[in-house]
Amino acid sequence: MNKHTIHSIDEYKFDFSSKQIFNTLTDFNNYHKWWPKLVLFQNIKMTENIIGSKMFVKPYLAPGFHWEITNIVKNSMVEIKYFQGAYNGTGIWKIISYENYQTLSYEVNLTITDKFTTILFYFIKINDIHSKMMNQVYRKLEKYLNSK
Repeated sequence: MNKHTIHSIDEYKFDFSSKQIFNTLTDFNNYHKWWPKLVLFQNIKMTENIIGSKMFVKPYLAPGFHWEITNIVKNSMVEIKYFQGAYNGTGIWKIISYENYQTLSYEVNLTITDKFTTILFYFIKINDIHSKMMNQVYRKLEKYLNSK
């Protein structure tokens, strides 16, 4: 793996329907309700069919980046393109349904384009930090879905 890339796959088991999970993933106006407070989201462009929607994402004490929804499969997948900012690459949410539960996974394949983050890569394991953050996201998402 290139020293300046992030590849991470994180997964969580949910006792909610794939429709509930998908609808929450694509309800960008409410991301602030279930993402860690240290990650800020700004809607840049929202589209009716979700594809083409764009956001600016700014993690606390880290460079921001833009992402755009490039593809969806209703109730099972949301594909994201990262561009213009700290990273270029892709992310993909996948919902897999089983008899009594669903799993939600998020996979990123990113190239670091920001000099500050590139330097950090020599001192800290950014893949591990990303996975820890995603575990927080999953727990907050579960709590949010429970509150609905």
